[in-house]
Amino acid sequence: MLYNNLGVSLSLAGRYEESSTLFKQALGAKGERRVYNNLGLVFAKTGRYDAALDAFMKGSRQRKSLQQPGCVYLAQGEYRKAAQSFNKAIEISPKFYEEGQ
Repeated sequence: MLYNNLGVSLSLAGRYEESSTLFKQALGAKGERRVYNNLGLVFAKTGRYDAALDAFMKGSRQRKSLQQPGCVYLAQGEYRKAAQSFNKAIEISPKFYEEGQ
């Protein structure tokens, strides 16, 4: 998880290309879901939306695999797809999205 943690640090510093390289090196290790999610966030921040969606779908649990793409769709201006993703995530796990949680 060292590569993942260093990737997060570089991502927070705005060094996205370097962080994505480290996340790719971390794939296959324990905690791979987290690595895919972090990689998806970097791809989304750099405008690589298709790669972001792919990473989110590979690494996230079903609830998050719909929530994170919803954020990417919002960034792309695809509001109908975003709403569908968010609504499906709520349908799958309504308790997770209760107000005040």
